[in-house]
Amino acid sequence: MILSADERKIKRRDYQRERRKNKEIREKEREYHKKYYQRDEIKDRKKEYNKKYYSDKARGKKHRKYCKVYYNKNKTHLIEKQQDYYQNNLTTYKEYHKNYYEKHRARLLRYQKNYSKIQGKKKVRKK
Repeated sequence: MILSADERKIKRRDYQRERRKNKEIREKEREYHKKYYQRDEIKDRKKEYNKKYYSDKARGKKHRKYCKVYYNKNKTHLIEKQQDYYQNNLTTYKEYHKNYYEKHRARLLRYQKNYSKIQGKKKVRKK
């Protein structure tokens, strides 16, 4: 049985989805990627790619237009999907943000303090 390229992609995607339902495999992949992206050669390659990719103004304009059209076309579906995600994962979502706040509390408070100073200094012009 010979499969076309699209069929192979679909089959591979379905296999990966089934595989990632296993929590141990998800954790293992997450740990691997954390280590992988901390390597210096990977960081350098990513910086170089970003420098080349994001310096192209036409590409950025085209991409923003694509995103806007895609969002407008699928707006209701995307909003429903997001709401379902938060309703189904509310406890883990809250737990994640609680842990994030505890871990980065000092930085967040420092940012908040500096931001309030800036807001206090701004003058409102009357025309």
